[in-house]
Formats: sequence, C-alpha cells, structure tokens
Amino acid sequence: MELISLEQYVDISLLLQMKHLLFMLSSEDKQFMEKQRNGLFGQCVPVSSVEEQYGLNYPGEVLERYEERCGGGERQIRAIMLALAEGKNLLEGSMFVGRQLEQFLRKVRLRAEEDFYLSCALFLFSDKEGEKDRLRSKIYQYPFQETAEAILAIYTLRDEPGIWEFARALAVRFFGMERTIKVYGNKRLYEWFLEQFYYDIRKYRKQDANLLKSLLDLPCKHVKQGSTSWNRLIETGYTEQEIFYLNMSLPENAKMPDVLERNSITMERMALTGIEMLLNSEHLDEMHLMTLCKALIIRYMKYKICIEGKKGILESLSHKVSIKNHEIYKYLYQGKEEMRIPKEWFCVDFGDESWCDIATWMNPSEFECIFERSICHHTNPDIEQWLLNYQKSTGKSYMDLVWIKDSYEVKQTFKLLITEKKCDIVELLQQYVEDEKVLSDDEMSEKWKIMKTNIIDTMKKLDHHEIFRFWEAFDKEYGICELGNFMGKDKIILDDVIIETSGYYGRRNIQRLDFKEKFLSLDEQRELFQWVEQILYRECPTQYEDFLDSFLMDDSAKRLFPEQCKELFFEIRDTMDDGPQKQRLCRQYYTDEEWEAYKNEEKRRDEEKKRKEKQESLLRCREEMEQKLSTAKDHYEVYDMLSKRFSKLRWNYDEFFVCLDIFKDNMKICAKIGKKPAGTIAECIVDEFRFGKLEWYEVQEIISKMEVVDDGNSED
Repeated sequence: MELISLEQYVDISLLLQMKHLLFMLSSEDKQFMEKQRNGLFGQCVPVSSVEEQYGLNYPGEVLERYEERCGGGERQIRAIMLALAEGKNLLEGSMFVGRQLEQFLRKVRLRAEEDFYLSCALFLFSDKEGEKDRLRSKIYQYPFQETAEAILAIYTLRDEPGIWEFARALAVRFFGMERTIKVYGNKRLYEWFLEQFYYDIRKYRKQDANLLKSLLDLPCKHVKQGSTSWNRLIETGYTEQEIFYLNMSLPENAKMPDVLERNSITMERMALTGIEMLLNSEHLDEMHLMTLCKALIIRYMKYKICIEGKKGILESLSHKVSIKNHEIYKYLYQGKEEMRIPKEWFCVDFGDESWCDIATWMNPSEFECIFERSICHHTNPDIEQWLLNYQKSTGKSYMDLVWIKDSYEVKQTFKLLITEKKCDIVELLQQYVEDEKVLSDDEMSEKWKIMKTNIIDTMKKLDHHEIFRFWEAFDKEYGICELGNFMGKDKIILDDVIIETSGYYGRRNIQRLDFKEKFLSLDEQRELFQWVEQILYRECPTQYEDFLDSFLMDDSAKRLFPEQCKELFFEIRDTMDDGPQKQRLCRQYYTDEEWEAYKNEEKRRDEEKKRKEKQESLLRCREEMEQKLSTAKDHYEVYDMLSKRFSKLRWNYDEFFVCLDIFKDNMKICAKIGKKPAGTIAECIVDEFRFGKLEWYEVQEIISKMEVVDDGNSED
C-alpha cells in the first residue's frame, strides 16, 4: 500500500481487511460511492480476508474479539478505528450485535486522550459537534514531529475550511527539511497529498510553496538532473535515487489531469536515465529500488516508441552499465533470466578481493565462468592479483581448472594467461613431449585429453608472439609439417600467412601474404616464410610457383630476403608470361637503367607486333579481294568491281593502296576499262592526291595508262 511509515503505528493489513469486510457487507449504492472517494488508504483488496486469517465473520465480531484473535495492541485498535472512520458511510446496523460498536467506541475515547492516531480516527468518525471541536483543536495544536503524523492530520482535516493554509505549512516542513521518512514505501503519502491539493498548488503564487510545486512536477514531467525542480529537491534533502523513485512511481496511480502516461517516450527516457544511474551507483539507498528497477526493465524490454533507434531498454543500456554495488549485483544475477540481463554486466574487477565474496553465494561453476569472462573483458587486469584472489576464494589454482575443463571461457582465459606470460606454453609442450616418451597411449589420453584440446584451440591462430614460440618449439620436436596433424587441421600455417580470395570458376587467388610483422622479428618472419615454403613444396607443389610469384611481389620480400629475392626473380623472369605481374616485378627488382631499357625493349616489341599484325591484316585483305575478282567473267567486270571497292575504301588508306596495287597489276595485263569505272577510279585517285596520299606524277601515270573504251555497259 506504500504506507510503510504508518506501519509502525497502525496495522495497515488489519485496517484494509476491516475496510474490505465493511465494503463487502454494504449495499451496492454505498459501494459505488466508496469507490469514488479518494481515501488515504485506498481501495486495495487484502491478500487474505479477516474471515480467512482470523476467523472473524462480521464487523461486530471483529470489534468484540480483535484482542484475542488479532492482537490487542495499539496498532490493532488504531487500524480498526481508522477502518470504521474510512468506512463510516458503509456502516449498517446489521453489521453489529447489541452494544458491540458502543463498547468499542468507549474504549477508543478513553485512549484517544493520549493517542494522536485515535484522535484523528475519532474525529473522522464522530458526528458530535462538541467532540469534533475538541478533537479539531487538539489536532491543529498538536506538536508534530514526524511526516506520517503531519499527513494524517492533513488527511483528517481535509474537508475543513481553510485547510490549504494548514496543509501547505505542514507539507513544506515535513516533505521538506523536517522530513522524517524515506520516499521508498511511502509513495501513497505523496500521491494522496498531491492529488488532494493539485489545484491549490498549481494556482499558488508565493515562493513558500516552491517545494510543493517541485513535488507536483514528479508525476507530471521528467524531473531531469540540473533542472530547477531537481536542484530544489536536492537542496531540501532528497537523494538522486529518491527523485528517480518518485518520478517513476507517482505517475503509476496518481489521479491528476496531466500525469505522465507509462508508455510515453518521456517515461521511457526517464526509465533509461534512472536505471543507468541506479545500476552504476556505488551506494543503494534502499533495496526497494531494485524492485522498481526490475519492473521497469521488464516493462520496457521492448519500447512502444523506439529511442534513438534502440528497440528496448537493455539495448539502450548496452556498454553503459558497470556494476559497483554488491547488493545490486546479487539482485540482478539472481533475476538474470527473468530480466534477460546481458552477461557482460556481471563482469567485475576481481583484482578487488571484495568482489570474490560472490563465490560464497554463487554456484562454483557459475563463479568460474564469471571470473573467466571478467578477466577477458577487462583491459590490462592485474592478472597475478586476480589469480591470487581466485585461489583464496576457491582454494585451488586456476591452472588446475585448465586440465579438467575445456569450455569456451576456459580457453579464452588460458590464452590470456599464455599471452600475458603467466603460463609458459613452451614448458607445457616440453612436458607433453616427456610424458609421450614414458606414458602409454591410454595414460596420455587420460592425462592430456582436455589440456591438449585447450592447447589446440588457443594455439591455432598466429596472432601473438607466444603462439609463434609454441610453433617454433613444436618444429624442433616434431617438424613443422606435423603441426597440422597435432592440431587436427590441415594448412594451419598456410591459412594464417596466405590470404586468398575467390576468383572465377572457384579458383583461389593469393591476395596478400601476412608474415606478422607487428610482433615477429625479421629472423622470426624469415623462419615463418621457410615453414610456409617447406609445407608448400612438400604437400602442395602445384601452389608453390604461385606462392613464390606472390612473395616476390609482396613488400615483405625485399625486407626479408633482399638479395635472394632479386636472384630468384632473374631465374624465373624468362619463364613468366608477359603481363602486369611481370611488369610489376621488373619495376621492383630492376635498377633505373634496367627498367628504362626494359621499357624501350617492350615498346619496340609492341611496335613490331603491331607492324606484323597490320601486315597480316593487309595480306588477308588482298587475298579476299583477289578471291572475289577471280569470279569476274572478263576484265571489264574486274575494273567495275575494283571501282566499287575504291569508293568504299576512300577513307581506309591502307586497304585503299592494297586495292590500288591490284588495279596496277591488272592494268599490266589489260588497260582497257569502261567509262564509268574509269571515272570513279580517276576521281578516287585524285582525292588521294588532294589529301596528300599520292604525288601528282603518280596520278598522271595511272590515268595515262588507262585505255577508256565503251564496253556497252557504261553510260555516256
């Protein structure tokens, strides 16, 4: 019911049970009227009824037997009297037998003289003007010391004329600097007050109620850090977490005109900002906050309105949470499935020994997994301290775990220990070699099965110098060509050095070579090259030449083997096909003078090639013309066909002169030519003179040799 501050004075559970009993026994009209009333204690249905819990079946029986059934303390009598006052309009004579009500009220009146809570309840219940005047005066003059007392007094006198002045003064004091409650579990006190005096606060203009205006912002807008309301609440003693709690909780049930809607983007942003603040806090005001946190995470698991492209609150919080508080950590971990908490949130700094305390309540295998994820998640962890703290917490060395467990997390941690030189992988290999000499196959399998799996998975990719040390030690013991068999993977070295791409028809092409220049010395890179060359030569001979060609073109070649690469190039140069690859190698290994001579020779070869191609083309052209002319029935038709060919070749000079040569050859045999072909040929020859392709004397010579006749086919 969110009235924790009243619980120590009033049995709220019994109060609600009594109210519910009165409600259920009243008429429907009265029930309807009761539902419309804004009572401080609300309309909650209790978890168990007074009949179920105490065996009391009607209100009079409760008044008569509450001491023996419910406990006869002050909290119980206050609860029953407040329930009667709250449900006054529901009461009917049939609810009591004889003088049950009168006798109970007599007991209350006797105690009310010294009991503030009974005085308030009696004032609400009584219809006697004299009694009400006395109680009213007592309440107004009461020396308030607690927030719960002040709000109960305001609630009691809420219908009195001029109550706003009294309520404002008390609320400013006891929601302000004289506040004696935390907001957690007391939301209903704030909620009821703001509902009751919403319009009074809104229209009030004096500054003495500014705190109340800031409180009224909480159910109606996002009270952001640094805002006027935020600063005022902080100055008044509210914590950051209390503001978040009220800002998210009050909109839930508050009955006000402009209260925030739970699925609005404003509420989504409030939840995101608040949860991020809360989960990253070193101090937690109250575990009650985590209940709210859980409810918000589940509610906004999927936003109604996406925030910055994020679909839910966990996605928005990604990489923004670093848990520092142990209570928050435990709460989230125990509810991780329901809240779908990301695994990385549980990665903490186990270099801080206090975090190892989680091993006391966490399953051992879960602790191991969290430890492993955390050490791999953190940047530059103090590994020695982490391992020491692990041993203190579990009573065993972490390396013991590597021998009996081969999970993904173990392998990642094992590799980290190797690369950070907290475990010498070469010594481990030497131990394996020695055991292999003295142990049987079954004994080797029993001892090394899991550890060998972990070694294989951590040593299969050359991305650190320690992996190279392992490969180097393996080469000395077994030969590098056996590494693939040990690892259970073919081409393990080739795949790490030779970067390939897929070409047409599934062909694999070498894109580049990676000799791990970032962490290997020159000598180590040369050793790596020799391993690759040895494996290719022995196991993949068809790829050997492609590898050498690619290596020669790679920048690493001249760095690793400057003299040898040049010699190798000159040996294979003449076997290479002419093309871009050969040109690149020439440019790379030739001196400037050799490169210039190479270019000149290439140019000469290119020109010679073009000349031959042209010559062959003209020869084919001549053969084609002669073949066609051979079909002519006489020399007149030959010249007619040539004249037509001249016309078509007017702008193709090379083939034009092939045609001219054929014409000259035919003129030597017979110079008689018809008028029309003679005119066409003469015109074409003169055009060639005009464009500078023939000398004039050549034109005269050709024309003078033509013997123009009327062949019977030509037009005059």
